[in-house]
Amino acid sequence: MTLLDDIRPARGSSCVVPPEAAADLVPRIPADAHKYSRGVCELYVGSKDYPGAAVLSSCAANKLACGYVIAYTTSRARAALRAQSPSIVVRDHASFAEVRHEDGPRRPRAVVVGCGFPSSTARDGLLRELSRACAQGVPSVSERPAAACSPESIARVLERSDCPVLLDGGALDAMGSGDVRALLEKRTGRTTAVITPHLGEAARIAQAMRLDGDLAPVALSQAIAEATSTICMLKGSDVWISTPEGSTYIVDAGTWALAKAGTGDVLAGAVGSLLAYGIMPLEAAVLGAHIHACAGRMAGEGLAFGPTAEDVLDRLPQAAGRFMRRTS
Repeated sequence: MTLLDDIRPARGSSCVVPPEAAADLVPRIPADAHKYSRGVCELYVGSKDYPGAAVLSSCAANKLACGYVIAYTTSRARAALRAQSPSIVVRDHASFAEVRHEDGPRRPRAVVVGCGFPSSTARDGLLRELSRACAQGVPSVSERPAAACSPESIARVLERSDCPVLLDGGALDAMGSGDVRALLEKRTGRTTAVITPHLGEAARIAQAMRLDGDLAPVALSQAIAEATSTICMLKGSDVWISTPEGSTYIVDAGTWALAKAGTGDVLAGAVGSLLAYGIMPLEAAVLGAHIHACAGRMAGEGLAFGPTAEDVLDRLPQAAGRFMRRTS
């Protein structure tokens, strides 16, 4: 039992999660831990146009609880990761399908998908480019990114991942696929998927699923969570975290300093790291949102126009430490 259980709202209701309840969720690394017992976070991320998202999300995962990070991404992102964070293992997108990705009691694991994937509109353009290139017999560098972010590819990732999965960015467009939703519906308990749409992405999900996109954030988050059988982290001035059962937890610790490109990728990697450590999806979402907001406030102190996503990334370990001190 955690303090989160003590404030659990009824179906259709919501509650604000105070920092003290989030602090109760911070894991204590045991003395006999090793890199695998701390968990493996695997990230299937990045595209030709957005390699930076792969770098930010992968580095965020490496900053927090998990012990081992593997990034499946594009050649440009792999080169950047090798230079910036050589402790991260890098592979190409195609390598993800070569093995199963399984959770275990002493070797927990989680998968993050979609950071830096193009939206469905941009993906359609990539596929048209690929079709023209193939008709001309010319290899296209767009082939892998376009294939990596298709609904069929997201479905294959879900099928091969016997562990928690977080979907972000362009992967969220796959919510319109009945096959993807059927796979998400099968996930329960520890393997319940987490999705992290901002308000614009949530509106696109609602449109694809014929939900009311004009709902207030709490109601919209609840509707999406129930329709997709996921933990929905709806990002805005606050973060509204809804369960498939219809309860919503609000993290109201946000700051304007997080209104910068790339901070959502940092959040996805941070929550993925907590999932990989073995924390349950709802708890990982709540704790990750609080740590991310704290890092944003720390990074923005004294800055007239706020920090960059890289600044927020660098503050993640210190932000997590502040929550640990609340319960020490």
